[in-house]
Amino acid sequence: MSRSLIYHTQLTRNGTVSVESESGSVNTQLDAVSKSGIVLHCDNQALANIFPKTPSLSPKQSVKLDVDFGLPEVGRVTTTCDVVSLRRLSRDTFELQMNFAELNDRAVRAVEHYVERQLRISQNAKVTQLNTINLETLSSNEEKVRHVA
Repeated sequence: MSRSLIYHTQLTRNGTVSVESESGSVNTQLDAVSKSGIVLHCDNQALANIFPKTPSLSPKQSVKLDVDFGLPEVGRVTTTCDVVSLRRLSRDTFELQMNFAELNDRAVRAVEHYVERQLRISQNAKVTQLNTINLETLSSNEEKVRHVA
């Protein structure tokens, strides 16, 4: 994967992620995806199933988990991720930040294609919005000139 300034740009993506742990498969909610990893949200019960005997997490002692999730236009992505951060968002909602540990060539291309396409779409929407604002300002200024003359 190419490393650049936008390497860690996270794109909001709602969906379901299947996480394989020692106690079986658990479904969680996909919150964001980037070229370097994913962000998941889960409840207390799912968290207990994912980490049944894990006292703590840290970037230097990350936990590897197998995950499976889908992205539009590119299909399913199955990979191994390192959980590098776990934080509580509310009483029963937790956020897991995961970095991709092992991606095969197909998964790398799929994730990169999805992220780059979404960034292009986002950029084009911003340009279109700016053009619309500029046209509205221009026609408003023309009206003022006609009114004064």
